[in-house]
Amino acid sequence: MVVKPHPRDRDPGTAEALRALQARYPHLQVSAANIHDLIAAADRVVTINSAVGIEAYLHRKPVVLCGQSDFHHIADVAHDAAALRSTLVRAPKRRAYDKFIWWYFADQCLDIGAPDLVERFCARCGL
Repeated sequence: MVVKPHPRDRDPGTAEALRALQARYPHLQVSAANIHDLIAAADRVVTINSAVGIEAYLHRKPVVLCGQSDFHHIADVAHDAAALRSTLVRAPKRRAYDKFIWWYFADQCLDIGAPDLVERFCARCGL
């Protein structure tokens, strides 16, 4: 298992906590490697709610979300330790990643270069 701290987390407490976890769990590795290299080598990606989940979909990797997210549709969701444990012991499901990425970005997100951006934004906000 590999853990990558958030790149902006410079809190010495985080590093100390991760070192303690590594000492307790020898199979745990803490890495500062490139996120795409880590995802490419992973069987699945576990995140609370991070763009790493979307990046995992781009690599066609299963995602386990531990928090609320707007890209939960094809992820396994685990809101507590027991649910996470049971999710991780099951074989990961393969999903229609390409279709989801298209739906999410083409249909659900707003294109900031679109000539009708303001109108579409106002419509989404009910204005």
